[in-house]
Amino acid sequence: MNQDSVSIAKSNQAWGQIVAETLHELGISTVFFSPGSRSTPLVLGFERHSEIECFPVLDERSAAFIALGYSKRKQVPSVLLCTSGSAPTHWLPALTEANQNSIPLLVLSADRPPELRDCGAGQTINQIKVFGSFVRSFHEVPLPSIKPKSINDLRTTLVLAYTNSLGLNPGPVHLNFPFHEP
Repeated sequence: MNQDSVSIAKSNQAWGQIVAETLHELGISTVFFSPGSRSTPLVLGFERHSEIECFPVLDERSAAFIALGYSKRKQVPSVLLCTSGSAPTHWLPALTEANQNSIPLLVLSADRPPELRDCGAGQTINQIKVFGSFVRSFHEVPLPSIKPKSINDLRTTLVLAYTNSLGLNPGPVHLNFPFHEP
């Protein structure tokens, strides 16, 4: 592993940890995820947090409806997480229901870094605002960085997303996380 790979891996790992810590501080206690390589930093961050319960669900559509049911019952957002490509598109039916019924939900999709988008790579789609008006808000998260300003910006984005999911008109909020492969 070269130095650049090491720094990417450290930034990715830190990003996952910061996301888990910040969302837990806001009240998140449950994550439903469908495994995939691009989302590994986030999955590991949640899995390593002792006070967050993680449920792996292989099928994205099933995961979305399980998260929807949990959030509907508890009236608090849970986290729904998956890898990049077509995986998040399987969430649309559940997000439509969450949108129509004002059910809070935080949906986190992993993504390729900007330089690997729109270049013909396999299993890639444009994930920017992929859910259109079926989410309360969309945020493209910057690439992982351990610089203090980047960490502060990430935390601010997470707080805003959480707040938007529970606002006057509760519903799903989509955060798209690009990651370089370590």
